[in-house]
Amino acid sequence: MKKPWQIWSIYALVVCLSSAALVWLTMQINESDRLREEDRLQTELARQEAELQERISSALYRMDFWAAPIIAQESSRPFFWYRSFYPASYENPWTTKGQIDDTLVSPLMEERPDYVVLHFQLDENNQAMSPQVPVGETFERASQMGILFEGFEETKKNFAKALDICNFHTISAACSVSPMVEADGITFQSFFRDSLAQEQIREGSATNDFNSSNEGPSPQLADNQKQQQQISRSIERGNQEFLQRAQGVENFSSNKLLNWNRNPIQTSETSVVQISTMRPLWIKDQLILARSVDQGPNKYVQCCWLDWNKIKERLKLETQDVLPNANFVPVADNEPLQLGNIMATLPVRLDVDRAGLLDELALKAPQSPSRISGLKSSLLVAWISFAFAALAAGLVLAGVTRLSERRAAFVSAVTHELRTPLTTFRMYSEMLAERMVPEERAAEYGQTMKQEADRLANLVENVLQYARLENGRNGNPTEETQTVEQLLARFRERLVQRCRDAGLELVVDSGDLSNERIRVDATKVEQILFNLVDNACKYAANSDPAQVLLNVSRRAGSILFTVQDFGPGVSPKFQRRLFQPFCKSDQDVADSAAGVGLGLALCQRMARSLGGQVVLAKSPIGAKFILELPLGKQV
Repeated sequence: MKKPWQIWSIYALVVCLSSAALVWLTMQINESDRLREEDRLQTELARQEAELQERISSALYRMDFWAAPIIAQESSRPFFWYRSFYPASYENPWTTKGQIDDTLVSPLMEERPDYVVLHFQLDENNQAMSPQVPVGETFERASQMGILFEGFEETKKNFAKALDICNFHTISAACSVSPMVEADGITFQSFFRDSLAQEQIREGSATNDFNSSNEGPSPQLADNQKQQQQISRSIERGNQEFLQRAQGVENFSSNKLLNWNRNPIQTSETSVVQISTMRPLWIKDQLILARSVDQGPNKYVQCCWLDWNKIKERLKLETQDVLPNANFVPVADNEPLQLGNIMATLPVRLDVDRAGLLDELALKAPQSPSRISGLKSSLLVAWISFAFAALAAGLVLAGVTRLSERRAAFVSAVTHELRTPLTTFRMYSEMLAERMVPEERAAEYGQTMKQEADRLANLVENVLQYARLENGRNGNPTEETQTVEQLLARFRERLVQRCRDAGLELVVDSGDLSNERIRVDATKVEQILFNLVDNACKYAANSDPAQVLLNVSRRAGSILFTVQDFGPGVSPKFQRRLFQPFCKSDQDVADSAAGVGLGLALCQRMARSLGGQVVLAKSPIGAKFILELPLGKQV
């Protein structure tokens, strides 16, 4: 038979080759599933990207068509409304000059429109006036007429603030650039005064802002081809939609409202008044609508200061159902255009948390049911079957190897154990047969041969009993009821004699349990206790004191038979395999007391057949074994 390591090497090689084949197959299937899942994920992300752009477009349309009437209304206001009182000749050019002077009240003086902080105008010397803040005689006249609206004092403070942040020359320069832009055959008013910005609109080269959020697209999606294609389509669509929104705003302003800045105005004071288009500007974080007025020798800039906080809150209301967490960011003059996220009416960019919105859309998107594909199911069954087969083969191989080793150990140990008594028999029998032994020592030789015969008989009995237990042939139980004292009396003499042969004294102490009645198989109990006492005699023959103690005690649920000696005890080397059958090798047999390492294994098997167990208890000196039988065996 081959050596165990050779058998295990062949087994490991077979398992490794089979595992490698299954691993390769698993990798191929997983790669196929990964590619399929990656394609599904890319498709899903592209769909989410398209839906997100659809929401952004919808929000921008709402924002622009809400803001368009405000811009158109302010653009259509006559230039003379920026005075608290103005001549009637401005309304009726055929009125004779001086016939009626400053008799009409500006509508801006009586009521301030929603979302407007202040209307005011600046001349070339930065001298300011506002229809809502009359001064001097104009103020007294307005007070007498009772036409000052509520919040006049606050309006005065805003007027002073406007003078600090606004400058005629800066605003005039901004308004002097023509805002008219033509792109893709569409002409519209653009609030972008920067030449580069207008060129971008004209050429349609402005891009969407797909990184407007702080996080931006996930790095793991950088190679998502379908998503990138969808982004490119969204950029092109965003550019076109911006142009359409801008044209729509222009049409609305032209068709629905009177737009005074389209044509020069004839008045009685001057031959021609030229007015530029109302342009939205950001001036020190304030949103201003401004236009230039050229009235002969006099030049003005007229400004409508919008309440950006109110406008922003209204924009949130317009977009909260599609973009609940959107931000609205001012667009600087020289900032590269991002038409996919920018309003056509105001220089405001729609800033969204793209990563968060894509996650939200992913949660709302229908998810494919989580299931294992047919190939993976088959692969899983194959792995489970292989694992069970390998485990079963390993267990069988381990059992066969262990059995082979135990058999070899048993043969080796028994051979060594039988050699000594057989040698003694042959030598003593030859000496007795040839009358080489003096008459006075013949009895001694006979006693030695008797001890060796008992030793062989005990060995054979243990082996046969173990074989019966291994084969499940426990024999017919012969349980009987008797007291503890009666039970001990049956084999006390045998135990005493075994201890006497080893030069030891057996001390039996049953305490107050002598009359305790129990029901047990006395033969098995005798064999267990004899093997325990026999072990004590083998290993503690020269102990001090020269005693073996047999105590009977009671513990909750059990009766304990304790055998203790005062020898060297059990070495840690043997404690882990103490109750294994044939735990001694031939070297162990040669180096230790007689025996093949079967007695304790047999004791444990028989104790378990009685419903109990044999344990090695801790002891400061010697070895202490306890036979524990359950109280269920009591009567």
